[in-house]
Amino acid sequence: MIKNLKLIKKIKGLDRQYNWGQFCWATKNFAIKYDAQDECDYPPMIIVAIPYLFSIYYRLKRRKPESKDFRQKNISYGFYFFHDSLVLLFGQKSKHIDMPWALQFRSSELLDFDRKTVFESKANARIGDYFEEFYKLKQSIKRPYPFTYVLKNGTVQNRTAKVCIERRTWSMNWFRWVKKVSTTISIDFDGEVGEGTGSWKGGCTGCNYDLLDNETPEQALRRLESQKDYFNN
Repeated sequence: MIKNLKLIKKIKGLDRQYNWGQFCWATKNFAIKYDAQDECDYPPMIIVAIPYLFSIYYRLKRRKPESKDFRQKNISYGFYFFHDSLVLLFGQKSKHIDMPWALQFRSSELLDFDRKTVFESKANARIGDYFEEFYKLKQSIKRPYPFTYVLKNGTVQNRTAKVCIERRTWSMNWFRWVKKVSTTISIDFDGEVGEGTGSWKGGCTGCNYDLLDNETPEQALRRLESQKDYFNN
């Protein structure tokens, strides 16, 4: 993996600016489009990007802004891929088309400590219909555990972490039997954790962390506790 990253970095170092635009290697995108953005004072461009090969940004002759109205300034034609969606561009309009393999959210579950479902929300449920019930139930089943984190300067942060289990399920757009399931512990700390504590950025006051098969929530919390750089960002 490291060798591949070094190779990509070396290839990207070959990117070049020209009087007509820019040529880039090792792009991850696929796009063919015309793009004009007056508010950025950019000239209109023709963009061609081939995944893992190259991308070309060809600058057209600079034109005067077509309108002083901000809403009228973005004009694009063509298409590009964004994650697992095909985006079609028609002037100021666009249409997103999910690919057959795109993952769609299906359900969110709250589990007890035996991993049995105590609450489930389907994808088409309106959050306002269940949020209050879900929040109260979530708070009632959380268990407190002591949590210790040591900052780079040696300061020891002693916190209480309240933990419960959540599970989320996605499936492919056209092949619903192909699923992705994520089981995590949901954690609320009683104070900020990490290097940002007390600063404008702030420390972490809550997060989710992967729960492995046959692992208890407390074991997952201790695994998080042992990752000394987890809260350094």
